[in-house]
Amino acid sequence: MRRRAAFSRALALVAAALLPASPAAAGRERADSPSGANEDLVRRIVDEAFNAGNLDVVDGALAGGYLDHQAGPDAAAGPEAFSAFVRAFRATFPDVRVEVEDLIAAGDRVALRVTWRGSQQGALGGIPATGLPVEFGGYHIYRFEDGKMAEHWGLQDDLGLLLQLGVIDPEAVPPTPGAAARF
Repeated sequence: MRRRAAFSRALALVAAALLPASPAAAGRERADSPSGANEDLVRRIVDEAFNAGNLDVVDGALAGGYLDHQAGPDAAAGPEAFSAFVRAFRATFPDVRVEVEDLIAAGDRVALRVTWRGSQQGALGGIPATGLPVEFGGYHIYRFEDGKMAEHWGLQDDLGLLLQLGVIDPEAVPPTPGAAARF
């Protein structure tokens, strides 16, 4: 009996040391941590820049040498290049909505899975506007430096997007194992 009581007290001490005292304290600890602040910044970029078209949020959020690895080795870098991309994307899909499905923040990295929805009202590269609605998934990783977004890596379902826009004939795409799985 004394052994059980000692174990219960030890477990309570460990739980008290590891768990915040209240849900409010948990939120403060997350927001006050570097990874929590990074998570909040990524959500602001998604909500304000992509969903609302407010590019003022980019000022101070991206490092001067911000590098987008998804854009390719010859692409421009920096906050201006990011803003130009958002403007171009919103010109193509003016009704775009980006929904964050999953977000994980740890250390200087934030990873997220998103779903993009909108209708193609402007040209996409050499593809003229179709007016068609699209929905496609993407994965993104951001690296932070001194509280600012410094690097980005991303992948999205470009094939699915092109199929929805009618650019690629579905019959021309060979079946892929696991292709029925949602992105």
